[in-house]
Amino acid sequence: MKQLSTPKRIVPHYVLSRLFLLSTFLFLSNSAFAQSIKAPKPLFEYACPQPNFNSFEVAIEIEPQDFASDNVFIVELSDDQGSFQNPQILSAVENQNEELFFYSEFSFDENVYGSSYQIRVRSTSPEFVSEPSSAFEAHYISDLYLKLNNYEDVVLCSSESTTTISVDESSTSRYMWYKDGVFFMEAGAELAISEPGLYYAETYLGACTGLVYSNVVNATQDGNTASSVEVKPGLEVTLSKNESQIFTATGSDSYEWYTEDGNKLGSGDKVDISEEGKYTMVATRGNCKVTKEIFVTVIDEDLTDIALNEEEKEQLEFNENSNKIPSFISPNGDNINDKWVLPSELLNDSEVEVMIFTANGNPIFKTKNYQNDWPNNDIASKSNSTSIVYYMIRKEGQALGKGSITLVQ
Repeated sequence: MKQLSTPKRIVPHYVLSRLFLLSTFLFLSNSAFAQSIKAPKPLFEYACPQPNFNSFEVAIEIEPQDFASDNVFIVELSDDQGSFQNPQILSAVENQNEELFFYSEFSFDENVYGSSYQIRVRSTSPEFVSEPSSAFEAHYISDLYLKLNNYEDVVLCSSESTTTISVDESSTSRYMWYKDGVFFMEAGAELAISEPGLYYAETYLGACTGLVYSNVVNATQDGNTASSVEVKPGLEVTLSKNESQIFTATGSDSYEWYTEDGNKLGSGDKVDISEEGKYTMVATRGNCKVTKEIFVTVIDEDLTDIALNEEEKEQLEFNENSNKIPSFISPNGDNINDKWVLPSELLNDSEVEVMIFTANGNPIFKTKNYQNDWPNNDIASKSNSTSIVYYMIRKEGQALGKGSITLVQ
């Protein structure tokens, strides 16, 4: 048996036209529905609300639409990422159902802090929701002033030292740090500094940065450094038996002297030492300290009697040159007392012999026809660790001078 096919149903053209018009109407109606409230326009580029300034406005524009008499326009704020999952209500506008354009005033909450906030508007009757506004920054500023380092200045004890200044009661982890009025670096609430200068901090608040700043902390370089504190006659001294040496410290405010085992010898800028050993001097200025170690060696020989017999001693006591021979030089290259300068009658004489010994009796210089040229660089380097040397001057077996020379490098 031949199977009959189901006849096709033909839809008249006028029905298709009506369906097309209906779909077009629904599309246009939905479009009008979506556009009933336009994206709001904040009347600011960014917001820096403060306790004494927290009033902002947004412009709202709507398409002609029949809103119920009890309709309310709700102005909502997103989170700092632009999400409206849990929006915050900024304001509620009533009695504006007949207006096509109006403003809404609002305040930000104290927890606002971010760079991608948006605002939208929704109506309650009927329920429309606008597109969100463009993104903007908002940072609530609870306090315009920061307290830096408890308002205290700092001292750098040396060019190699570092100290830390910090923001008290910090509420964030980002600060802009300035040195001498110029941006220095971005860091946290603490800043390690090693250079003198005027330092202050600003809280990083995006576009609002610069509104919250701290007091200025003055970091100064203390002159109480190892190079500025001196101990005379030096840090390495050799004494003969029954001899003592007065050490003098300069360049700081106060001084303390200690033996190697930590016993305190005394306070003040001077101390008298006669025993062999290692000693420590601690110089203090403010909170800065400088420590220097002193090494004293004592030998059994009486160096003041090297190679002089009784006749020579007697001659020396009455020799007028003995009071003219310098006992102190400072061969440091400043052209002041750099050379050991003898009286003219002891110079350029081939019969006058000049001898200089280390504290333990080793000769470091011996010449005739002396030219006031000691120490030279080579000889000075050999005696660099000796702060006191001894000299003898003879002519034809007679002592013309004898004593010690203190070298201060």
